[in-house]
Amino acid sequence: MARIIIFLLTLAFAFVAARYRHWLVTNFGRIYYAEKYLGGAGSYTFWPLLGALVAFLGLLVLIGRIG
Repeated sequence: MARIIIFLLTLAFAFVAARYRHWLVTNFGRIYYAEKYLGGAGSYTFWPLLGALVAFLGLLVLIGRIG
């Protein structure tokens, strides 16, 4: 049951990171390394990528490969 809850929380974070990336960049500022390596809109690209990574890790927890 805990695996399912962790997975749902990671999916919620992924959705928030992708949907509200402008709000996140406005409130937390630009990310230097994202700007350097992902180009001019790197901070706006970073948040959905981070969300996808977290969702993938949540999926691994769900299927029992982590934890």
